Amino acid sequence: MASAADVHAAADVNLQPQVDADAAETAAPPVDADAAAEVADNADGFFDPPDTGDAAVASDVAPVVDAPPWLLSIDNGAHKLLKVDIATGKTAAVCTLSAKYGYPSLTFRRNNVLVASRKGAALDQIDPCTCVVTAIGPYGGATGVNGITSDHAAGLFGISSGLQTLISIDPVTGAGTSIGALGAKFGTNGATWSDAIHALYAINGADNMLYVVDPATGVATPQAVLSQKFGSVGVERHPGNGQIYACSDDGMLRQVDPVTGNVTTIGPLGESAACSNLAAPWGPLKCVDDVKFP
Repeated sequence: MASAADVHAAADVNLQPQVDADAAETAAPPVDADAAAEVADNADGFFDPPDTGDAAVASDVAPVVDAPPWLLSIDNGAHKLLKVDIATGKTAAVCTLSAKYGYPSLTFRRNNVLVASRKGAALDQIDPCTCVVTAIGPYGGATGVNGITSDHAAGLFGISSGLQTLISIDPVTGAGTSIGALGAKFGTNGATWSDAIHALYAINGADNMLYVVDPATGVATPQAVLSQKFGSVGVERHPGNGQIYACSDDGMLRQVDPVTGNVTTIGPLGESAACSNLAAPWGPLKCVDDVKFP
């Protein structure tokens, strides 16, 4: 989130029509024709990156797709969607969310549809052009789902600190299915998929460790001790440059070296509350691309 030439990062984000904020909680989930098409295009369920050599995979920094150099983050204090400059950490408000929930995690699916984990208990879709929120559905028994990310195909993964498991999330219904126990005690956390290693990177605020999570078994293997302590956790591997970005309760945008665990500060985000979510696009998105930084 080195590389995957087969990624289907559609610029037409298939957004839903505006819905009333009060009705969003019970709105019917959007019909997602893209998901079926993506699975059909990848019969084995995986996007197959070309062989770029062991060195490129180890560093995990090679570009993946033609994605613009920004991130999105929800300011949970102001309930605003922010565009984040990956070079400086500066932010610009895109719009104000139609539903004022707390979102501990945010991610783009591979078709450039933006989704968020509502209170760690349910999946919502957010129109990044208008900030209209559409409820998709609850995860079910999984709680504390504070790290969601796109998977290797058309769906989503999530880390449940309530169940201490990795779950798969149906992007159409929101239903979560347990894959397997993490094998480590996770507290605050964030997760992001990497095509380079065909697995998830996860930051665990409970032990300040970067983990690699096996998508088939759910087992989380310690990768590196992080040089910067994390309270809240937002983390995203940008598909345009292979770099891992993170944020925490001090409101700084940071970059994480997945090999050494070294954390480098980029700059302040200016959010009104602790930062706990970051999302990177899989392709251009004009309505956000056009937003200028101050």
